[in-house]
Amino acid sequence: MRDWPREMCRRFCQFYFSCRTDDVPDGHIDGDAALAARTYVEANDTIKQWTAVKEGARQHLDDVEGVTADGIIVRWVEINKEDGPIKRIDVRKTVVQTEAGCDGAVSGETVSGGVPW
Repeated sequence: MRDWPREMCRRFCQFYFSCRTDDVPDGHIDGDAALAARTYVEANDTIKQWTAVKEGARQHLDDVEGVTADGIIVRWVEINKEDGPIKRIDVRKTVVQTEAGCDGAVSGETVSGGVPW
């Protein structure tokens, strides 16, 4: 018989800390892998925080559509589902064309946040 998923046990079971104490891998992680693991956890925490901020901002955009002075487009899109239509918000910055005719270049450093991988 399979165990319950670890995360489910942690959230719901009062015996988690006594039952799963030996549920830690034996290996030791250091160097770049340790930095990557720490960065991964910090990124997940940041995503949770910014998701809450995003939802707070979305509440101020109910039934608002248009373009801001700095080029942010806000629109609502209706999606047909089996149980009826739903509205989804679409908020994005407009793509700015450069003189060369393509959108601004994005470096790998910008995308990765400057981390080495």
